[in-house]
Amino acid sequence: MSTSAADQNDSNNDATSKLAWKIGQIKRIVVNNIGGHESIDIQLQPGINLITGGNGSGKSSLVSAVALLCGWSGKKAGKDSSLSKYIRIGSNRGAVRIHFSNNDTDPKFGYLATTYGDEIIIERILYMRGNSTCLLYTSPSPRDRQ
Repeated sequence: MSTSAADQNDSNNDATSKLAWKIGQIKRIVVNNIGGHESIDIQLQPGINLITGGNGSGKSSLVSAVALLCGWSGKKAGKDSSLSKYIRIGSNRGAVRIHFSNNDTDPKFGYLATTYGDEIIIERILYMRGNSTCLLYTSPSPRDRQ
């Protein structure tokens, strides 16, 4: 018995639709002026997501941006001890924003779900001076309303 590519895609879509977000999973990554990325907005799906690309396409910059948002130092994130080295050439600041799931099959298990809603959104802005600012948003974030 053989199946067509369309049947396999339908099967994959059915499997994805049955997956649900778990608390703390990354739902979306938004990167501006980090590494070679002027602007990138990645919407992830529940389950496993793969990011692929050729050499120099920015995969490592994306991973470094996530690490920086999660509090890693510049040196630990992979490039340099100075945060300004992560900012795209020609820009005076860079930013990474991640949307974390804050719901599960039972909403009462989210972290302060009545305060933060279905997502907890954290943004880190890096400045050329070498310092940074971290912001915490409820869902949806003010930047998503624009």
